[in-house]
Amino acid sequence: MRGNVKAMGLSTLYAPVRPNGKRDPRQPMTEYIREVRDDGLPFDRTGEVVVPQALVPVHCDVEHDHAVYVEPNVWVRHDL
Repeated sequence: MRGNVKAMGLSTLYAPVRPNGKRDPRQPMTEYIREVRDDGLPFDRTGEVVVPQALVPVHCDVEHDHAVYVEPNVWVRHDL
């Protein structure tokens, strides 16, 4: 996304981020974003994160700054 934005001549990218560590849907986002770990980094953490309505957990790796979600599929053959 960064490359596409830069190629368009823009200098800023805004992207939505799903807060994996936010477990209570009633907690206001303004409160959640203030939560930090002991080292001062955001509260979201490395590991398998269960996301509501996802088919499998999302693997999050804070140390390497990436997350992977591979959604399983079921293929159905229809003879015509």
